[in-house]
Amino acid sequence: MDIPGGLGTITFEDVRRYGVIEVHVDHTQTPVLWITVVLFLSMLGSLLIPRRRMWVKAAEGRLELAGLARGEDPTLERAVEDLARRIGGDAVAGVGRRID
Repeated sequence: MDIPGGLGTITFEDVRRYGVIEVHVDHTQTPVLWITVVLFLSMLGSLLIPRRRMWVKAAEGRLELAGLARGEDPTLERAVEDLARRIGGDAVAGVGRRID
């Protein structure tokens, strides 16, 4: 093919074929997966496990037990009584009421 103005010629002789292979390795994907799984399981645990507080007080030679739940917990009284049974002795259990 001639270039206008007598500047020379252009010839098409060959095409070199080549391929591009891109390899991407992200070493942070596995730790991020495990962190996500742990966070998800801990969130489920915080939603499904009842939150309650238990107190043990030693007074006048006996133990007094008390429990407080965050929100409604129908099993709180049973949990305090179970703790009293495990401790044994002269433990007095109370839930949401004062014991004199």
